[in-house]
Amino acid sequence: MTKYNRSTQPFTPLGAQQEDDQAEQLQPTREKVVQLLNQAQLVQRDKKLECLQQVKELIVHKDPDLLDSFLDEVMAFQQDTVADVRKLVVSIMEDACKTDPELMHRVIPMLAYMLKDNNPNVLKRVLACFIQLYRIAFRHIAAAKASNSDLQEIWDVLTEVKQQVLELIDSDNDGIRTLAIKFTEILIITQTKKEEGSEQLKLTDQDISLDIVPPTHPLLKASLLKEEAGTAMGSLLSLTASPTVSSVNLMACVGTLTFIAKQRPSYISTVVQSFELLHANLPPHFATSQVSSVRKQLKSQLLAILKHPRSLECQSQIATVLTDLGCTQAEIASNTPKPEQKRPRPGMLGISINQAYHSVDGDCPPPKKQRPNASGGNPKKDTAMPPLKPPPPDAPAATNAFMEAVEMTTTDIKPLLTPEVVTDLVLATMSNLPKQQPIIFKNSYTPIAAAASEAQVTHLARLLASQMTSAGIGVGAEAKSIKPTRPVPEGSSSQRSASPIVRDPRRRRQEEGLGRPAVEEPMDVRVKEEEEEEIEISNPNLELDLAQSTAELSYLGALLGLPSVLDPMFPVAYAAFFGSVPPTSAEPMEELSVVRPSNLIAIPTVEDPDDQSKDKEEKKKLQPVAPQKLKRIHMFDLTSVVHPMENEQVHSLAIAAFKRMLKVEGGALSLDTQQNSIKLIITLVTQFGGEFVEALRSFILEDFKSHFDLAIAWLYAEYSIEEGYVFCAQSSQHYETCLLGLLEGAKTSLDARDRLFTKLLLEAPRLTKPALEIVRAYCLDEERAFLGVSTLKDLVLKRHHASDECLQVLLQITLSDLEMAKNQSLHVVKKLYTVRQDLVATIERFAQHTLQCLLSEHPSFLQTEGDMQVATEWTEDSVKTCVVVFLALLPLNPKLLKDLAMVYTGTSATVKRILLKLIDTPVRALGMDSPDLLELVLECPHGSETLVIRMLYILTETAPPSSDLVNRVREVCQRSGDVRLLIPILHGLQKQEVIEALPKFIHLSPNLVKGVFDRLLVSYKGDQGHSISPVTPSELMIALHTLDFPSDESLMKAVIKATNLCFGEKAVYTQEVLAVVLQQLLDHTPIPTLFMRTVLQSLQAYPRLLNFVMTILNKLITKQVWKEPKVWQGFIKCCEVTKPQSFPVLLQLPTQQLKNILETSSVLNEALRNYLKELSPSQLIGMPRPLLQLLGFIEGEGGIQEGGDESKKQKSENRKLSKTDYDFARVQESEAS
Repeated sequence: MTKYNRSTQPFTPLGAQQEDDQAEQLQPTREKVVQLLNQAQLVQRDKKLECLQQVKELIVHKDPDLLDSFLDEVMAFQQDTVADVRKLVVSIMEDACKTDPELMHRVIPMLAYMLKDNNPNVLKRVLACFIQLYRIAFRHIAAAKASNSDLQEIWDVLTEVKQQVLELIDSDNDGIRTLAIKFTEILIITQTKKEEGSEQLKLTDQDISLDIVPPTHPLLKASLLKEEAGTAMGSLLSLTASPTVSSVNLMACVGTLTFIAKQRPSYISTVVQSFELLHANLPPHFATSQVSSVRKQLKSQLLAILKHPRSLECQSQIATVLTDLGCTQAEIASNTPKPEQKRPRPGMLGISINQAYHSVDGDCPPPKKQRPNASGGNPKKDTAMPPLKPPPPDAPAATNAFMEAVEMTTTDIKPLLTPEVVTDLVLATMSNLPKQQPIIFKNSYTPIAAAASEAQVTHLARLLASQMTSAGIGVGAEAKSIKPTRPVPEGSSSQRSASPIVRDPRRRRQEEGLGRPAVEEPMDVRVKEEEEEEIEISNPNLELDLAQSTAELSYLGALLGLPSVLDPMFPVAYAAFFGSVPPTSAEPMEELSVVRPSNLIAIPTVEDPDDQSKDKEEKKKLQPVAPQKLKRIHMFDLTSVVHPMENEQVHSLAIAAFKRMLKVEGGALSLDTQQNSIKLIITLVTQFGGEFVEALRSFILEDFKSHFDLAIAWLYAEYSIEEGYVFCAQSSQHYETCLLGLLEGAKTSLDARDRLFTKLLLEAPRLTKPALEIVRAYCLDEERAFLGVSTLKDLVLKRHHASDECLQVLLQITLSDLEMAKNQSLHVVKKLYTVRQDLVATIERFAQHTLQCLLSEHPSFLQTEGDMQVATEWTEDSVKTCVVVFLALLPLNPKLLKDLAMVYTGTSATVKRILLKLIDTPVRALGMDSPDLLELVLECPHGSETLVIRMLYILTETAPPSSDLVNRVREVCQRSGDVRLLIPILHGLQKQEVIEALPKFIHLSPNLVKGVFDRLLVSYKGDQGHSISPVTPSELMIALHTLDFPSDESLMKAVIKATNLCFGEKAVYTQEVLAVVLQQLLDHTPIPTLFMRTVLQSLQAYPRLLNFVMTILNKLITKQVWKEPKVWQGFIKCCEVTKPQSFPVLLQLPTQQLKNILETSSVLNEALRNYLKELSPSQLIGMPRPLLQLLGFIEGEGGIQEGGDESKKQKSENRKLSKTDYDFARVQESEAS
C-alpha cells in the first residue's frame, strides 16, 4: 500500500460548479450592499448611520474585494448634512486605506477637502484619520520604485495637508489644536532618521522613519523632508512659549516633545532647555489647578527623559528643574540610568537649543574645543553654553532669536550672581512679599537641595535671563532686538519709539560716557567723575530726562521684583544686582546719601581683638563693593533744586504719576487682590475728573476682562456720589458719562460676541436711556445683533426694575429690517411670553397695537421722525412687520383669534389678501381641535368669512377634518347659507350632502368650482390606501346629469361647465370610468338631457369607445329616443359624427323617424343613399320594403303611371321585374328561416 503524497497530485482548477457557488456567495453580499446604500439615501439620521455601519462591515471586514466597487458611493455621503454621517464616512475611508493602500489616490484628496468642514467634531475626526494614514501613505510612496500620476497626486495633497495642519496649531479649539500637535509629532518622527538610543516602538508597523526612503527616490527628497521636520519642531517649541496657550494644549505639547526626544535623542537638549524656560515662564492666565497640572506633567516627562540613556549631557540641568518641581533626590536617583546605560553620543555634550535645529537627522557635528576661561579654570567644569551657530534656514526666526538672546543674557549675568549679590537682592526684595504666604507657593515650594552649586547658579541665571529677555532687557535682547511682551506704561518715555527696549544700565552708562563698569575702573576715579558733573536746574531737558529715567527704573524694578523707586532701599538693591548706581542725574543721586550706613545691605564686620591676625583680604570679601560706592555720594540739598512749579506742570506730573500707578498696580488690580489700591484710584478719579477719567478709561479698555472689577467699582462710586450716598466736594452728574464711555469703548475693544458687554450692563447700578440706545444699536448691527438681543433678554429676566424699558426696546427690534435681529428677538419674546407671566400683558398690548395699525390707510407708522416721505400703499413687507409679533403669539394664546378677525374686517382688500398668506404657519400650529378656533368658526364676525374659510383650507390640506369641525361648519352653513364654508370640509360630509349642495357649488366662481372638483376628484389617500372622498368620479358625473334643470337655463350652463371640468381630469375619468357612467345614464329613466352631449365628449376623448357608442345608439332606438326632442337631436348629431358606422343603426329606425332624419340632416341623406348604392342587390333584398321605397330603390304599390314613350314602358317593365324579384327573394328568405 503506497503512502499518499500531496505533492505528487497535479493541480486541479476549480470546476464550473465551484465557480458558480462562489459567485452565488458573493452576489448576496453585493446585492445587500447596494440595498443598504440605496436605503441610506432615503432614511433619516439614526437609520442612515446603521445602514452605513453595515456597509462598512461588509466591504471592509467581510469582503474587502468590494471596496473598489463601492468606495465612491460611500464617499458621496461626505456631503451629508448630519455630522455623525460624515464622521462615519471618514472612518470607512481610513479603514479602506489601511486595508488596500492602492485606494489612497482616491481617498486622500477627499479627506483633504474635508479639512475645510465647519463642524469641529468632523474636523477632529479628519485630523485623527490623517494621523493614522500619513505613516501608511509615506511608507507606500517610499516603497514605490517609480513615480506615477497617482503617487504624485497623493504626495502633492499630503504636502498641502501638512501646511494646513501646522496652521491649525494656532486654532481656537483646544481639541483641534491637540490633534494638530499629535500630527506634528508623527510628521517629525516620520521625516527624520533613527538614531543611536532611539526607543523601539511596540508596533513595528508604526516605526517608520526617513531611513526607508532611498536616496534616489523620485518624489521624496530627504533634505526637504528634514527641513519640514525642523519647521514643525520650531512650531512646537514656539507653542510652549506662547502666552495664550491653554493648559490642555500645553500638556499635550509637553508630552509630544518628550516622545520626540525619546525617539530622536539629538533633541533631548533642546527639549530640556524648552521645559526649563517653560517652568520659569508659565502663562499668567493659568488658574491654580492648571498650574499644578502643568507642573505635574513637566515632572513626569522630565523623569521619563532622565531615564533615557542619552540624557547624560543634560542630567544636571534636568535634576535642577526636577528639584524645583518638588522631586526628591531619591526619586531623581531612582530614575537616573545606571553607569553602563549611559552612552552619550560623542559631540553632543553641551549642545544648545539652536544647534538642535542643525541636527534634525541626528548628524550633529562635534562642538569646537573650548578654551580655558579667564580664571584658568577647567573648561569641563564650566557649564556655560558654547558659542551659538548661525540659525538654520528651516528654523523659525522668532523662536531662534529668543533662545539665542536667553543664552547670551545667561552667559552675561551668571558671573554677577555671587552669594553676596544674591543675598542682597533677596533682602532688598523682601519688602514686596505678601503678608500671607500664597497657597500655590505653599503647595509647590520645595527647598533647594543643591543651592550655590554650579548647576543651580546656571539654572538661576537662565531663569532670570528668560524673564529679562521677555521684558526686552539684557545684552541678548539688545543684540537680537527683542521687543518686550509686557505693555509699555502709558506716558513713559519708552513710548517715544514704536517698539521700546529697556536696555542694560551698565551698557547705557558706557554709551553715554557717564562711566565704565566697576570691575574695570577704580572706585575713586568713578566717584570723582560723578562729583565733577554738574547739571543746572534751568536746563529744560532735565525734567524730561528725570521722568524718562524714573519711568524706566519703575518698569525695570517691577519686572525684577525690586522695591519701588521711591523706596530708600531701591538704590541698594539696584546696585547689588547691576553693580552700578541707578542712572539718574547728579542731584538725585546725592539724595541717596541720606541713607544711613546701617541700612546698607552688607554683611557686618566687627573688629574683634582676638581676630587681629585675620587677613585683610578676608575682611574685604565680607564687604560688598556697591555699598562702599554709595558712601562716597554727597548729601542732597533739597532747597538748592526745588522751585515753585506752574499749575499745568503740577497737573501733568500728577497725571503721569497716576498713569504709572495704574501700570504698576495693573497686575494686582486684574486679580482683585489690592482693594486699597482700587479705592485710591477711584477716589482720585472721582475727585479730580478730567484727564484722570480718560486715563482710567483707557487703562480699563486695554484689558477689559482683567480690569472689569475696577470698572464696576468706578461705576458704583460715581453712582453713590450722584445719589448722595457719598459726600464729594466736586460732585457732579458723571455716572451716565462713565457708563456710556465704558459701553462705547467696549464696542471697539471687545469681540462682537463677548459676553463681558452683557455682564457690565447686568452689574451696573442703574440703566439709563442712552445706555439702552447703545444696546439697541448693537441689535441693529449685523455683527453684534446676537449679543445685543441676548443682552436684552438677560436684562429683562435679571434686571426687574428696568425690565419694562428693556422689553420695549426688545419689542421694537422685532419691527426692524435686519432679518437676523428680527428672528432672534421674536424667539426671545415668545420665550418671555411663556416664562414671565408679569410680562404677558405688555407683550399682548404691543402685538395688538401693531396689529391695529393695519386699519390705517397708509403705513406711516413705519417712517422715522426725520423721514418726510410717507408710504402710499401697503406692501407685503409692511403688513408682515405689523403682524409678526401677533402671529408669533397666536399659537401660544389662541384667544387672540377674535382680535385678528375683528381687525381683518376693517382692513383694505390688499391687506386682507396679504393676511391670508401670512396666517399659514400659526394656524397649522393651532390645529383643528383648538376650542377657540372652533368658537371662531361658529361665531364668525360679519366680513371675516374669507379669513375663516382660509383657515379651514389650511387645516384640511394635509388631514381630513375632525367631526367637531365638520359639525360647526355644517351648523354655520345652514344658518348663513354660504356653501363656501363647506368646500374645505368636503371630505367630512356625507355623500347625500355633497349631491344636495352640488347645484350651489357649480354656481360659484370658476376658481371655487375648480377647488370643489379638485377636492372631490383629486383627493389624497387615507391610512388604508383608499380614497376618502365622499363621492366617486362616476357618481359625481351621474349626479351632474341627473340634476333637474329643464326650466333653468343657467343651471344647464353651469352643469355643462362642470362636466367640462370633469373631462379635463383625464387621469380620473378614464375610458373605463366613462363607459360605466354612460351605461348607468343609459339605464336611467328618463334619459338625461345632456346624455348625448356626454356621449359625444367621451367619444372625442376616447375614440376607441366607437363600438360602445354604436351599442348605445341601438339601445336608444329600443327606448324610442325620438320621443325626447333634445336627446333625439343629440342622437342625430352622434349619427353624423360616427358615419358610416352609424348607417346600420339608422337603417333600423322606423320609416317615419328615418324620413325625419333624412329631411333634417342633408349630410346623412346624401351619405346614406351613397352607402346603399354601393351595396349589391342581394344585400338590398334583406332590407325592409318601406325603407327601400323611402330611399327610391323599390316601385310603389300604385304601379307604373300611364302614358309615355317606349323607354318609359321598358323602365316600368324593369321595375315590375325588380318588384317580382324582390317578392320572390323575400319568400325564399322566409322559407329558409
